[in-house]
Amino acid sequence: MTTTDRDIRDQVQRAVDASEGTYDVDAIIRDIVQRYGLVDVDTIDHDEFRALVAEHVIDGTITIDTQVRNPSGSWETIETETAKAPFGLANAEISATDIGGEPGQPIRIETRDSTGAVLDSIEIVST
Repeated sequence: MTTTDRDIRDQVQRAVDASEGTYDVDAIIRDIVQRYGLVDVDTIDHDEFRALVAEHVIDGTITIDTQVRNPSGSWETIETETAKAPFGLANAEISATDIGGEPGQPIRIETRDSTGAVLDSIEIVST
């Protein structure tokens, strides 16, 4: 069976209806077709799909946590801030030096929605 843009719209609509917030469904569909073609949404990696959807949130506030790995190996939040969505990390220009990490120290930045679910995450090493 061939997947149509209407099939994708139905799948995306069900996904955003189950999420908190308002999303630009047309933009999500355009990105899916542009990146993956006319595919069943279930064939897209779950984390990639969530990140794509998060790029198109229309309203809402997200939390941005900056974390460093402490000597015991666990992540410790050193800064928390909020921003109006959308805020994707994929295209963010992030410098570990600007964050203030020690040389060679791993740093992780996560964005979370109002329910605490991780929308996006990036890890870098301070130089």
